[in-house]
Amino acid sequence: MTSPVNNIEAIIDALDKAHDDIGEIKILVPLMYDSIDRLKNKIKELSAIGKEQETKKYIASKVEFQKILEEVLLDLEEEIKSADAEIFFDFSNAPIINYSKKNLKSILQNLVSNSLKYRSPNRKPQVRITTEELADDYILLNVKDNGLGIEDKDKERIFQMYQRANSKIKGTGVGLGIVKKIVKNSKGKITLESRVGEGSTFGIYFNNFKVMS
Repeated sequence: MTSPVNNIEAIIDALDKAHDDIGEIKILVPLMYDSIDRLKNKIKELSAIGKEQETKKYIASKVEFQKILEEVLLDLEEEIKSADAEIFFDFSNAPIINYSKKNLKSILQNLVSNSLKYRSPNRKPQVRITTEELADDYILLNVKDNGLGIEDKDKERIFQMYQRANSKIKGTGVGLGIVKKIVKNSKGKITLESRVGEGSTFGIYFNNFKVMS
């Protein structure tokens, strides 16, 4: 939710500074409307996800990981630029999954956003996203970063609603809670490997959601 709101705030600030520069204003106003549309769509997505979690009824379809990630990167464009982050991905080992599109987008968006938010000030942020088809009928999604890392004592707590790994960094503390709920309700599992000062790797195991040929 923070991404479209931040975009709108940045555009309003730019409009305020533009004053009587008509050319600049003509460029900024359409950008504002685009950000507002994205915010509306995000609210709709979150509402739909909430309903699915309550009813546990999922509308699965054939989804390409890369297409969903491209939507996520567009939504997080300002955060990525601000952080000067590099995003790498490789979905060649498992490019497609049978899953709820909005749920997969929420998972990716929250994990990538977290990697950007908890980046290290000592190095250029890098996020690596890969998928793998496992022998036990799981598809594994890995999101790895080189950020601050998470202390062992916080590794369980951060998956609870309204909990954050670092109180000094702004956030609602709901992102990982949403991810865990989505994954759990679809009979998957989530893992976390992390070392303080080195980074974190979140693993999402999607159970029996492979697309059959």
